[in-house]
Amino acid sequence: AGGLRAGGPGPRTLDAACARGARRRRWRRTPIARPGSAVLLALVSPHPVLHNLRVRSISLFVVTLVLLACGNDRRTVFSDGGQDVPTPELGTDVAPPELGTDQALSDGSADAPEQGPMDASNHSPADAPTSGSRPGPGELAVVEIQGNPVRANDEEAEYIELLNVSERALDLNGVSLAWRSFTAGNPDPSAQIHAIDESIVLAPGARALLGRSGGGFFGAGRDPDHIYEGVLFMNGDLNRLRVLTPTWDGTEPPNASDLIDEVLIEDPAFENNVRGRAYQFNEAATSPSASANDDAINWCTSSTAETLEYRGENFGTPGAPNEC
Repeated sequence: AGGLRAGGPGPRTLDAACARGARRRRWRRTPIARPGSAVLLALVSPHPVLHNLRVRSISLFVVTLVLLACGNDRRTVFSDGGQDVPTPELGTDVAPPELGTDQALSDGSADAPEQGPMDASNHSPADAPTSGSRPGPGELAVVEIQGNPVRANDEEAEYIELLNVSERALDLNGVSLAWRSFTAGNPDPSAQIHAIDESIVLAPGARALLGRSGGGFFGAGRDPDHIYEGVLFMNGDLNRLRVLTPTWDGTEPPNASDLIDEVLIEDPAFENNVRGRAYQFNEAATSPSASANDDAINWCTSSTAETLEYRGENFGTPGAPNEC
């Protein structure tokens, strides 16, 4: 049991040692009662039942990891509408949806509404072209002029309105305005000229509002499409406004191929008794054109309806159809 040697333990001591060894062996055969020992036994025990349990647990754990990694077709459910859409691949640049729109994420189910270009006639998104051709003779018509405001600075209330009477989109970039006021004392005045230096695309039937300033004087949503300078309505005995092509080289008189439109305005149109009322082509009576506006009978002064008052006591329809 322990081996006897000289000087070793005596018989009683040996019996006591054997008893302790027997108790240790009995303790090892008893079930482990320490906390967590059952789990440890299940992990390391070679017993066949526990071994099969371990294999099944590990297999289940691996399957769970695969499902978590792959997901259900990599789809994510969003709370705003309950629609599940694929999540983008890692490393790709995905633009966020526009604020205020219900934009789907590239799953083909819906396309976000697209903002169209600005239509110069109503200053709102529309199916307007983004490019146009150079205007030719007769393709633009002058349809409204405010040349003698009342109770407002000229810069705040004067404007010119052009209408695209052609069947194609036109770009006003490079078009020139030339104004002359003839009087008995100055029968050959110098022309006041302004060249439009920005792209203003007009669809067929669209209008361009050209103003002396852009201070919001023309009402809500009616800011000028272009601010012109150097053209002052001097209100002579006879006034002439010419609209010239971008190819015009300043020659006077211009070649017929350079003259888009010309309007002659006699003094009564701007007299004090109609001061503040815009001079308008009567669209309700005659279809606008660059030839129809040559006849003064097709022109009128603006209505004084309260809805047409746009600055102080000035009346007109800047950027909108005329109302005589």
